[in-house]
Amino acid sequence: MIRFVLAMIVILGFGYLGILYSSGFKARVLMLEELKAMLSALEFNITFMNLPLYEAVLAASKNRSERVKRFLENTAFRMKHRTGEEETENIWRSALLESEDLLQLKKEDIEIILEFSKNLGKGDKESEINNIHSAISRIEQNHNEALNFFRDNSKLYRSIGLAIGVFVAIILI
Repeated sequence: MIRFVLAMIVILGFGYLGILYSSGFKARVLMLEELKAMLSALEFNITFMNLPLYEAVLAASKNRSERVKRFLENTAFRMKHRTGEEETENIWRSALLESEDLLQLKKEDIEIILEFSKNLGKGDKESEINNIHSAISRIEQNHNEALNFFRDNSKLYRSIGLAIGVFVAIILI
C-alpha cells in the first residue's frame, strides 16, 4: 500500500512538473497580448490625448497586468527624472532589462521592444504611430507563433511529465 501511494506521488509530481513547464508557454502568449494592448494604449495617449511621452507611458500602464504595469511605471519614472540628455532608448533598455525576468519574454520579443524604443520620442506624431504599428505587427507575428507553439506542445509536455512519472514509479516498484 505504501509503495502504491509513493508511486502515485511520483506520478503526480512529474505530471505537475509537465504542467508547470507547459504553463510557461501560455504565460508568454498572455504577455505578448499585454504588450500589444500596451502599445495600442501608448498610441492613443500620444496621438489623441496629446500627452508628453512619460505621461503617455504612465497612462498606458493603467489596466495592465502587474508585471507590465511595474515595467511601464519604472520607465515613466525614469523618463520624468532623467538626468541631462539621457536618451529615451537607454531608459527603456535599462527598465526592460531590469524587468526581463518578470516579463517572461523570449529574446526576440525583447528585441522588438528595444528596437521600438530606438525611435521613440524622436519624431513627429506620424513617425511615432508608424513606429508603434511596426512594433505591434512584429509582436502579433511573435504572438501567433507562440500561440501555435503553445497549442502544439502544451499537451505534449504534460504527457511527457506523466509518462516520466509512470516510468520512475515502475522502476521504484
